[in-house]
Amino acid sequence: MAMSQGMLQMSRAYRAAADQMLAELGVSQATAWPIVVIRRLGEGVRQKAVAEELGIEAPSLVRLLDQLEASGLAVRKLDIEDGRSKTLHLTETGRRIANDIDKRLLGFRRTVFKGVSREDADAFLRVLAAIRRDTCGVGKAAGKHSGDPK
Repeated sequence: MAMSQGMLQMSRAYRAAADQMLAELGVSQATAWPIVVIRRLGEGVRQKAVAEELGIEAPSLVRLLDQLEASGLAVRKLDIEDGRSKTLHLTETGRRIANDIDKRLLGFRRTVFKGVSREDADAFLRVLAAIRRDTCGVGKAAGKHSGDPK
């Protein structure tokens, strides 16, 4: 229980501090994270991949993308490989904001993780991977036991 509570508290505190730092750039926390993800996944990334990376449903992302387009930070284009999908592209202003965000996040991470050794960070990542793997397994096992075909 202490691990679960600790992970939740750490996640909330980390996100709140990062959101505050991003707000200083003049972008809302809601629109900053899609900019970060589009930048990391690369120009021309599909909307579905961004939604999955953010852990949100596609309709929620659409509203955020509407805001990014209205602000002149991103554009959506039809996917040439799959006309049903759209790809995402940052505008020049969006790329500049993404650069600013990346610089701020780098400094933020250095501050937050300054007291964490490489060995501790590696161990933490292994623990997170195990929890993620086992959490996915629990959901699948629960579906089998309940008679749910999923």
